[in-house]
Amino acid sequence: MQSLSQPQDRLSLLLLPFHALGFWARNQLTFWIAALPVAVLAAGIAFLQGSDERWVREPLLAVVYALFLDRWMRIVLLENAPVCEETDTLRRSIANARFLLFAMAAFGLAFVLQTIPIFDVLVWSLIVSPLLLYLPALSSGQPIGIGAAWRLGRPVQITVFLTVSTVALLAMVTQDVIDIVELMLPSRVWTAPLLNAAARLIDCLMLAVLGHVLVTLYRGLSGWEPPEPEDRPYRTSRRSS
Repeated sequence: MQSLSQPQDRLSLLLLPFHALGFWARNQLTFWIAALPVAVLAAGIAFLQGSDERWVREPLLAVVYALFLDRWMRIVLLENAPVCEETDTLRRSIANARFLLFAMAAFGLAFVLQTIPIFDVLVWSLIVSPLLLYLPALSSGQPIGIGAAWRLGRPVQITVFLTVSTVALLAMVTQDVIDIVELMLPSRVWTAPLLNAAARLIDCLMLAVLGHVLVTLYRGLSGWEPPEPEDRPYRTSRRSS
């Protein structure tokens, strides 16, 4: 991953979203366990507050999305990890506070940039994407600084930008389609909650793809390895190599 000048390296970067979809398809039970609470929360907000209460819905969902993304990145990070207490500890640990703060800052930036028509998603992606390797570092239990994350991600900034902007644009299109469908359906008490839950499940799928791409890039660039048992032979020499 360090050398991206070879054609096969560039091709592997282009295939990352498809690998992410393959991982998602192989881990359906895990995905639904993590995503269903997001959908239920969205349905509950739409039922109690109404689908137009964005000032209530979106900040809360930003936190829940961050928790989902952190959980999914841990799942990807610990794929094929050895069964040991260190792995279980990382898997069960709660989201880092800096992870949530970063997510809320990104949400706040998106809210501010809504005043820019059409190009708001691209501007947001351009600002946020150079720093996004900060998130898998936090999820891995080996946090780095924002500056270190930016330097680590420089070789793959185009890949991260394209992935982030595509995910953000798809999220906007999904919400627009949901809004149109809601207008076409008869007005029932269940309409808005059901459609909001469906939209949030689609958002979780796109976040799962983004999280897998970020983890793959982070592991390739940083050389991070899953935790191993303390008594494993040659543990130190393997990490140093």
